[in-house]
Amino acid sequence: MKKYITPLYYFIDDFIKSSNQWINNLYLSINTKKPTKTSEISYSYILTIISNQKFLSI
Repeated sequence: MKKYITPLYYFIDDFIKSSNQWINNLYLSINTKKPTKTSEISYSYILTIISNQKFLSI
């Protein structure tokens, strides 16, 4: 099963790196306390990815 999990982990890692600018913008919108509807959805999506990474590292 690990041989399937590892590529998925790297895919998620790649996705996060490629979305760096998007995450930075999101971070700014959260910190300025003016989150748009999109950033609220995006934020929960990022949290889901992060929690899935913890699951994948088991």
